[in-house]
This record gives sequence, structure tokens and C-alpha cells, in this order.
Amino acid sequence: ASSPLVWEPLVDVVLPAPALVECRTDDAFEPCNVRMPPATCADEACSVLARPMRYGGQFSPLVVSPAKGANRTVAHLANFLDGHRAWARNRLEGTGALLFRGYDVACARDFETISRALEQGELASAYQGTSPRKQPPGAAAYVHTAADLPPSSMVPAHAEMSFVPDVDIIPKRLYFYAHYANAGPGGETPVTDLRSVLHAMDPAVLKRLRRPLRFERVYFDEHNALAKFLDPAKTKAWQQMFKTQDRDEARATARAQGYDATFLADGSCKLVHVLDSPTRFHPVDGAEVWHSHVTNLYANSWASEYARAAKHLKSPAYALRSLASHVYYGLGLGAAILKLAGSEVGMRVVYDDTGADVAAQDMDYLRHLIFKFTSVHKHEHGDVVALDNFRVGHARLPWDGSRRELFAAWNA
Repeated sequence: ASSPLVWEPLVDVVLPAPALVECRTDDAFEPCNVRMPPATCADEACSVLARPMRYGGQFSPLVVSPAKGANRTVAHLANFLDGHRAWARNRLEGTGALLFRGYDVACARDFETISRALEQGELASAYQGTSPRKQPPGAAAYVHTAADLPPSSMVPAHAEMSFVPDVDIIPKRLYFYAHYANAGPGGETPVTDLRSVLHAMDPAVLKRLRRPLRFERVYFDEHNALAKFLDPAKTKAWQQMFKTQDRDEARATARAQGYDATFLADGSCKLVHVLDSPTRFHPVDGAEVWHSHVTNLYANSWASEYARAAKHLKSPAYALRSLASHVYYGLGLGAAILKLAGSEVGMRVVYDDTGADVAAQDMDYLRHLIFKFTSVHKHEHGDVVALDNFRVGHARLPWDGSRRELFAAWNA
């Protein structure tokens, strides 16, 4: 395992890969070197084009863009979606991901307009996820930053809020908007075909995971600076999670949401709940899909994610992060330190019947299987991505720290 962690990133740094530039038109003189699949007309006037991002039926977003010389305004795209909502929703449910690219989307309000055009009902503002978020200036109540985590942090592939016990409050669709795309390497939002992940999974692994799993999450006390410092797996304060400073109110809210809440000696709040299965069924076509946060909330195997980032970013620094994560979480050093500080590791998944950690080899297998069915593309200014949250998962790759602003919304 040490070879791909260290040597592949080092080789990539010494022998960097050539730059690949996608062609946007059929112009033979366009400065590009990657020909894209042919586009088809999405409307009667052929002012809107649609094409897959990859050849050969590989999973990727369906790219929707204006034809050459066509109207690029947000109003024109919204009018198209209003008149072709069935077309858009059918393709969203069929492919799992739509990428609207090439339109003049300039602010959160524009993003709101496009998201609303795809929805028959309202967007939502309630959020039970683990990532810290806030509202960008001038945005409506349901537009948030995608994840206020440091650029060096990665978010493994997952379906949004798939750990939530009440399936009825899990978003059916998600929307992302690249208000400002980072110029440097990394920072992508990979998308994963979760249906294919389930279909391709080794039956023996699926059998071991298709049993009640207990999810344990710990949120730090915002008044205890040491708590967050000692454990990067604690991503949010419980005061931010429950929007209160009162422990009794936090317990009551947690109980109403299906979680058992206890407070640890260092002031952190531990939430525990059990899910019987890592799969769910699509609300429209009934197809079964992998739908679990198990790889996200299992800090012991984050080393694999950092190893992946090391290769993707061609960065030996992330190879060292991978090693450090393995020592701190995988070998138990962090758990021992946190116990002395009166706390516990921020994210843990165990078998409910035995209390033992989920098998590391199964988590490693699952991560690599997810990688196999993942499509990665760079953000461009103004990109809007729509995802079927019961068909496709999403992730976040680290980046070099250059300016990057990504907004998110989801349906009620």
C-alpha cells in the first residue's frame, strides 16, 4: 500500500501529465485537444444543446449549454426549463446529473432562478449535515455555501444527508453553483453513480454491510478551542448544529430528529443512531441504490482519501497527510489522545450488535469501488450542476487554496 501512496504522486510531479483542453465547437481551429461527444438539440429552435461529457456510455453529467450564437441569459435558460421541465427531469433521473454550462450565471439569485425552474415545489433551508455552511450575501434562505471547510479538507463521496433516519426529509435533488471556480489544481466536485456501485459490489461485502450499523458523530463545543484542534473529524460545533447554547434544547432537537445525544467531559456533543441498511430505493422508479454515509463517517479509513488526493493533485504533501491520518485514526493514536482530553473521535461507524468498528478492508474496498464509478470535472465560472440525490453521490477534492466559491441548494 505504501507504493501508490508515495511513489505515484512523486512520479507525477517529476513527469507531469499534459494539459487536456475540451473542444466546445466543431471549429477545426479551436485551440483544444480533446474532442467531445456530439450534441443534440434539446428544444425546437435548437438554441439549447445537450451532450454527454464522456464517450462510450461512461457515467458522467449530461452537459446542457447554449448553441453557438444563441441566447446565454439566465432568463432564457429558465424559460427553456419552464417549458421543458419533463425533458430535464427525465434526463436528470436517467443520467443522475445535469451540468448547465456556458450561461451567464453571475450571482446567487441567478442560481436560485435556475434551481426553482427545475423544481415544482419549494427549495429547502433545513440542514442536518456535518459540514459547516452559511448564507452568501444577497442569497435567499435556502442558498448556502457548499462546505465551509479548509481547502486542504476532502469530503468523500456520499448522497446528501443519507445518514438521516427519516427518509422523508432527505433531499431528492441537489444543486451546486460555481460562483467562482478556482484556477489552481483540485477543488472539483466529483459525482458518483451510486446505482452502479451497488450493482457491482461483491455480494460478500454487501452482506457484511447490510446489517444494522451504528453511526457515532461528535460535535465540538465552540467554547473549547482545543476540542476542534485535537480532532479534524469534528467539523462543526453542536451550537451551530442545533442553533442553541442550551444543552437541554439540543438534546430535545436531537431526539426529535432520531438521534441519542449525550455530552462528553470536554463539552462536546455525541450523537448516536442506528440504520438497518446502507441501501434505499429511488422515490420515482423504485430502483435500489447504495445510499450510505459509511465512508464519510468512518475516520479510520480517511488515509485512502488523502492518498487519492495525493495522486490527483500530484502532491507529496497529501501522501504525508495520508500517512498521518493512518497513524492518528487508523492505528488509534487519536482515540487515545482524545480519551485523555475527555472526548472521542468525531466520526465512527460500528456494527450495532457487537460494537466493533466496521471492517477496515470492507471500507477500503468500498472506497475503491466508488472511485471506479466516479466522474471528475473542473468547475468553470457560472456552472450549475443538478444531481438526483437518490441516484448520484458527490464529493469534494482538496485544492491549492486559491479563491473558490461554491454554493448549494436542495429541494424541500
